[in-house]
Amino acid sequence: MRQAVWAVVALALAAGCTATSATSAGIAAGSAAGSAAGSAAPDGSAALVACPAPGAPSTAGYALPDLALPCLGAADGAATVPLRRLTGRPMVVNLWASWCAPCREELPAMARLSRAAGGRLRVLGVASLDPPGSSASFAADSRLPFPSLTDRDGDLERGLRRNGLPVTVLVRTDGTIAYVYQGPPLTDTTLRELVKDKLGVDV
Repeated sequence: MRQAVWAVVALALAAGCTATSATSAGIAAGSAAGSAAGSAAPDGSAALVACPAPGAPSTAGYALPDLALPCLGAADGAATVPLRRLTGRPMVVNLWASWCAPCREELPAMARLSRAAGGRLRVLGVASLDPPGSSASFAADSRLPFPSLTDRDGDLERGLRRNGLPVTVLVRTDGTIAYVYQGPPLTDTTLRELVKDKLGVDV
């Protein structure tokens, strides 16, 4: 009788281990998918968009500074994104910060541009001189539809020889810089005119 009881216990433990392994595998798969799709808040109310994968390196002379920046919201030690390898399609890079009032005024136009452009144009934010926690919270709460990198020390701003935010960089498919804009906050009209004039993309 005692042997029968132990046999039942052993079967239950084996089933439990199998279920735990399956659950762990499911969690791992879910984590990988979440990492690829962006990070979500625990309640699922806000998410950050995943950063783009690097492409062929730009060999152009007038390209973005040779920097690799972490994706906003990524865990410490995660792979960085090399700016000069973001090639393959035209790109609008917007330097912003959560504390910057003109940036907050301009970002909705960037969001609408990103949604309207689809695959024809990449929009990439760079949270500059901003604590990553503050910029990640702002980006998630604002539901920005494009990814952002984080540049807490302002290396990109200095590399572009600019002082102050926001800054918008229009980059051609081959990685060359077509234009750097710094001025009054861009509107839907002025932003789309810039994109059409400098990158040849009509959105």
